Amino acid sequence: MPLAAKIKKNLAVYLPSVQRRLLSGMSQGEIETVARHVAERCERNPSEKLVAFARALAEKATAVPNMFHANGEEALLDRLASDTVRVVFDVGANVGTWSRHALKVFPRAQLHAFEIVPQTCDILQGTIGGDERVHINPFGLSDAHDSVDVHLYSSNLISSMFTLQNEQDSRATIRCEVRRGADYAAAQGLDRIDMLKVDVEGAEGKVFSGFEPMFSKRQIGIVQFEYNRGAILGNFLLKHAYEFFRPRGYRLGKLGPEGVAFHEYELAHEDFLGPNYVACREEDAETIARISTFH
Repeated sequence: MPLAAKIKKNLAVYLPSVQRRLLSGMSQGEIETVARHVAERCERNPSEKLVAFARALAEKATAVPNMFHANGEEALLDRLASDTVRVVFDVGANVGTWSRHALKVFPRAQLHAFEIVPQTCDILQGTIGGDERVHINPFGLSDAHDSVDVHLYSSNLISSMFTLQNEQDSRATIRCEVRRGADYAAAQGLDRIDMLKVDVEGAEGKVFSGFEPMFSKRQIGIVQFEYNRGAILGNFLLKHAYEFFRPRGYRLGKLGPEGVAFHEYELAHEDFLGPNYVACREEDAETIARISTFH
C-alpha cells in the first residue's frame, strides 16, 4: 500500500481518539473559539473531515446538561452570594430549585417567585413556602395583565405558552393569568430588583417588555434568562435580547459551568442551545469580573 494511502487510513482510524484527547484538555472558552474558527474555515473550504471536526468541537462546547448543578446556575449564585442583595425575582420558578439556593446565598433578600401552573405552584409552595422571606405568586409575568393558554406536558419543566413538542405529547391546555412585571413591582413598593431570573420557555421577551420602565431607569441589576429553541416560537432570538439590553447599558454573555463568557452578538452564537445567558449593567464592572470565571 502506498505511503499516502497508509497515512490516510491511519488518520481515519486515529482521528476520533485524537479529537477526544484534544477536547478534554481545552477549556470551554478555548473550545468555543476554535469551533468558531473551524466553522468559518469550513465555509470557505468545505471538507468532510473538517466539517466533522467542527461539529465535534461545537458539540463539546455547547452540550452542557441543562441541570441546575451542572450548567452554571448554582455556581453563578454562589459567586454572587451577598447579604446586601435585598430583592430577587424568580419568574418561572417551577418547583423551586433555583429559589431555594438563592435564599441560601442571599440571606437578607426578599424573594418573589412566580409559577403560572397551579399544580406546579403547589409543589413550589411545599419547597419554599415556609420561609417568611418568600412571596409566592400563582400567576406568570408578561407584557400586559391578561390571561393566556398554557400547554402542559408530561414534564412540568416545559409548560409553555407555546407548543414545544408534538401536539400528541400535550397533556392539557389551561388558561392562566399573567401580569406586567413593572406593575407588580410598583404594587409591592419595589424600586429595584437586585437579581431577576427568567425561565418561561420562550416567553422571555414578553417578560422583559413588562419590566421595560425599570430597565430604562437602571433599577434591575443582574438578569439570568433561558435561551433555547423556545426563542424561535416566542420570536425572541438572541439577536433580540442584544437589541433589548445593549441600548439600555447591559453587557451579555453565555452562562456555562466555568463562568459567564461576555461577548458582543454574532450570528454564529444563534445556536438555540443555551442553556442560559446573563445580562449585567456595564457600570457593575466588579460583578462582571467576578462572574466571568468560577475558578
